Amino acid sequence: MRAAVVLALVLGLCSVAAGAPGRRVYRGARVTLDLKAAPVVEVLRVLADVGKINIVLADPPPPPLDIQVKGVPWDKVLDDVVRRSSLAYQRADNLLLVGTPELIAKRKKAKKRVYKGRPIDLDVTNAEAPAAAKLLAIAGGMAVAIDGKGPQPAMLRLKKIPADQAAELLALHTGTSLMVKEVPPIRLAAEGCIAETTQLKQLRLAGIARSGIKAWALFIDPTGQAYVATKGSCIGVGATMINGFGAGSVSLDLGDAETSAELRPRP
Repeated sequence: MRAAVVLALVLGLCSVAAGAPGRRVYRGARVTLDLKAAPVVEVLRVLADVGKINIVLADPPPPPLDIQVKGVPWDKVLDDVVRRSSLAYQRADNLLLVGTPELIAKRKKAKKRVYKGRPIDLDVTNAEAPAAAKLLAIAGGMAVAIDGKGPQPAMLRLKKIPADQAAELLALHTGTSLMVKEVPPIRLAAEGCIAETTQLKQLRLAGIARSGIKAWALFIDPTGQAYVATKGSCIGVGATMINGFGAGSVSLDLGDAETSAELRPRP
């Protein structure tokens, strides 16, 4: 796959065909995209960032798309992507769920659920559903039992979403079934090391979760084993210490007081 992305945000609002009957008025920030054979989930992640909204693509994923737009409101691009992919979407508060027309119709008829989980932020990149659920469970202070890996890995970014709702969205996104049970908050001690026999360069940062002032990182080794760590934890053969968390990054102490490294979630 060859992909190139150029993102341009233009201050102010944009509308089209104001006053024209039967036509939607788009007011989103403008976006410029040049994408070749781009997975729809990646396109939606870009649009979610621009629109400052949570967008979740339910399984199964549609075929990749070529997209070339210049200075187009993000919400119009969203409508075009959904139409070209023969999908539909449902919007509720700060969440937009994209899926098959059958799924969306079923969810619109269902009784609205009340979520009681603690608000969390979750950013997972190319992680199997059980690994993502492990990170979610610790951040959400709950038990998550998930059935299988699911047909697709998680590429999920959520902000200020109740943990139990995040678990439901993870299942929809990865095509798995799960059970959520509220439990006393799970505590992850800073002491102790993880992946002690694995070189640091072999560990992939696959996700970050936050709840309040606390944050946790999801690391995956070459065998697919998942580890969750927090500030003060040490990782890898050299017992590298986690110093803290940035915006989508983890700061690591490499042994030199003046040296640090950042790992970012990557596919």
